[in-house]
Amino acid sequence: MTARIRERLKRAEKLREDEREFLWLKNLQWTEAQRTDARNYQSGMVVQFHQNAPGFQRGERVTVKQRDERSVQVERENGKTASLPMDKAAGFQVYEKQQIALAPGDMIRITQNCFTRDNQRLNNGELKRVQGFTKDGNLKLTNGWVIAKDYGNLTHGYCVTSYDSQSKGMDRVFVAENSESFRAADRQQFYVSVSRFKEALTIYTDDKRQLLEAVSKSSERPSAMDLVKTEVARNDYRTTRPMRELRPMRHTRLSLVHRIANLIDEGARRWLGDVFRVGQQIEARTGKAEYAKAIKPTESVKPEEKIVEATKPLTVREAQEQTVRPNLKPPATPSVRAASVFNPKPTTTMPNLKDDCFQSANGHCFCIEFHIGKQRRGFHSSHLIEYTLDENPEAKGDSNCPPEKLVLAFATADVIVSGWRLGRLASQLHENKLAIVGIQSKRSDESDANKPCVTAITITPITKP
Repeated sequence: MTARIRERLKRAEKLREDEREFLWLKNLQWTEAQRTDARNYQSGMVVQFHQNAPGFQRGERVTVKQRDERSVQVERENGKTASLPMDKAAGFQVYEKQQIALAPGDMIRITQNCFTRDNQRLNNGELKRVQGFTKDGNLKLTNGWVIAKDYGNLTHGYCVTSYDSQSKGMDRVFVAENSESFRAADRQQFYVSVSRFKEALTIYTDDKRQLLEAVSKSSERPSAMDLVKTEVARNDYRTTRPMRELRPMRHTRLSLVHRIANLIDEGARRWLGDVFRVGQQIEARTGKAEYAKAIKPTESVKPEEKIVEATKPLTVREAQEQTVRPNLKPPATPSVRAASVFNPKPTTTMPNLKDDCFQSANGHCFCIEFHIGKQRRGFHSSHLIEYTLDENPEAKGDSNCPPEKLVLAFATADVIVSGWRLGRLASQLHENKLAIVGIQSKRSDESDANKPCVTAITITPITKP
């Protein structure tokens, strides 16, 4: 490819005819294990140090003279012979001597950091253009810098790898990817290659279909958190529930701290066992036993209907608290947190909502409870997938029918709240402060014009697929 490009440049008279040959050190790309094996070395190879080693300085270049099964003898610039420190193979690279033809107008690429004859720094990967030659036979660049003729760590700059082309831009870019390089191709590499051009891009390949398959895969390495999320989605049916009918929604996002806390909490529950099974006996140090009974879900709940008379299921944390601290008593006055699923002994006294149909938490709320008559149903706030505030289509032309409905889609059930001025509840959901929602006894026309009024709550469970 490079030879054809230079040939066309010569025909266009952009390269002068007086080209010369210079030393080119071709990196053999040996691994550190290969560099420590003396049997791989051949006479005439060049070893260059990029780190200080015992008896050798950084940047020093030596030539291999002879070798045996365990050691390699090299010749230094002063003609003296020394033994190559094989245990310091991480500090040097091995090259093969070749020749490279350069002419005024050629583009060259630096392959190793160095300094010019006039003490200017050259960085690995830089592209420079040759202006001509000095009287001593050194290379002179268009910016006036001079590179020694025996420098060797350079090559033609017309073709570069995707890795070396990062942060560079050209007017016209040609990408060549044949079937031999498909194993190293991926989505990230292909993006770097095709995003270097400013005016035109041309891609050359011998198999379009395999190239498309190769660049479709990703080489990104997942983090530990990504693997945890994948495992959670695989083991929890609630995150893979069947898709329901799409409807307009208002998205809400949890804070970063809340998301991390929920992730850790859900992982710990699955590892320890989320909830004790129905009827399982929990032995405390006091010798007393209690039974955990699950709440039976209902398809639709009205204010005058009962869900089921049962106690809340006990989690592992609640059982441990009863076992380790059996003499502790719950607070006399129930709070928002005491009414949640984390309360070791939920009180049967209903919180007093007074004239309001909802209650907010002072800080972050872990549970949202719905009070229907004398019964209540709670959902963990981390199970809230989405919520939607819509107009009630059944209220058209009927002033006594609630004009709004707030739909909350949890992982295990759908909750529909009907009433007036429900935007306040949606704002509390957005701030993650909504703790309790109940049905208001007063009619909407008797309430404050700025307060929300809830007249009905319907809960529809989502069954396991």
